[in-house]
Amino acid sequence: DRDKKDNSYNHYSKIYESKQYEDYNGIRYISLYNNKGLLVGYINEGATQIANGQNGVYQTYNQYVTIKSKTHDIYENFNWKKKDHTSKHYGEVYMARGYSMNYNGLKYYTLYDNKGNWLGYVDETAIQAANGQNGVYQTYNQYVTIKSKTHDIYENFNWKKKDHTSNHYGEVYMARGYSMNYNGLKYYTLYNSKGNWLGYVESAVVE
Repeated sequence: DRDKKDNSYNHYSKIYESKQYEDYNGIRYISLYNNKGLLVGYINEGATQIANGQNGVYQTYNQYVTIKSKTHDIYENFNWKKKDHTSKHYGEVYMARGYSMNYNGLKYYTLYDNKGNWLGYVDETAIQAANGQNGVYQTYNQYVTIKSKTHDIYENFNWKKKDHTSNHYGEVYMARGYSMNYNGLKYYTLYNSKGNWLGYVESAVVE
């Protein structure tokens, strides 16, 4: 009898190299080696699928993510042709339509903006799951002045109106932080000198 070493569930969608096989009771078992050349074990060939080179089978995802790194390349393909860099998109929110695992052990997401434009492939360590369509909160702590009389002030990112900038034109507030939204705009959270919260306003409203 063959000794069980692990379960395929723990390796779902991961990429391995198969170097040899063994037939046992009419079933072919293929070897699995990781990217460090270590033998993970043998598995029923029927539980595997041939990968597209070193990149794995595409998995649908459809989740909002924020670029959280300034140090990663963004790729055009899995020959590692550089398309862009995360430093140009730090804090921005994208739709991760899908991902695939790579033989290097990392998961790569394919990202799109709100107009359907493709950003490229980025690895999982460069992104973070967003709070719905709103991105990860960034600390700011800068004084800003309301310079517009034409914008709503929001209570939440379901766009519930809290106030209007016409009621606060020229006033100075502390912008404690901000986040990017999938709509491509940046939103600040504003407080007055007494610590009372004004609400969320888009960056075009303040200076």
